[in-house]
Amino acid sequence: MLLIVGLTSSIGCGTGCDQLQPTVDRPQTQPDPIADSGDVGWPYWPVSMSIHALTRITIDRGENAPVLEARVEFTDAEGATTKATGQVLLELTDDVAFADAAPASEVWSIDLRALRKNATHFDEVTRTYLFKLRLKPEQQWHRPRLRVQFQGADGAVLTDRSSVRPYVIDAGQDDKTPGDVLSDEPDAVNPAHADALPAD
Repeated sequence: MLLIVGLTSSIGCGTGCDQLQPTVDRPQTQPDPIADSGDVGWPYWPVSMSIHALTRITIDRGENAPVLEARVEFTDAEGATTKATGQVLLELTDDVAFADAAPASEVWSIDLRALRKNATHFDEVTRTYLFKLRLKPEQQWHRPRLRVQFQGADGAVLTDRSSVRPYVIDAGQDDKTPGDVLSDEPDAVNPAHADALPAD
């Protein structure tokens, strides 16, 4: 009798037991893979650099000395202005035809890897890096040209060249802009004289 009951139970479950079994949703232990993710890394490293049009040579009224105000702008892969971390080399010449082999009249090397110094030079209004650099008082600038080379912390090397506005200003003329105060703190390495001025 027990054998017959057991056989009957086995036959009865043959057609619908699979559908009656409860299902349990188990938590997914691994996220779905992202298609074509690759090695994303930091997407906002600068990919281009340009010397801003506001770059000029002016006169420090307090010291009656010429100063190069160099503004450099960095953009990322999406064309948006961005900050940069690395080493900046600036070369100012006064040659009729600019060439890489031309001897530079002034050379500065500025390290933007230190966060505090980086922030000091970055101008939030124009989204550019501002470098105020003393020039030799005896140097006459007729057709100054600036070359800037940047070596980023990510290994990228960016270069730009541009003419610079040679302001000719009398000693008594007020050409300073509001808040344009020069500091005596040395900030750049110049083979001739280390007289770079940090941006305010």
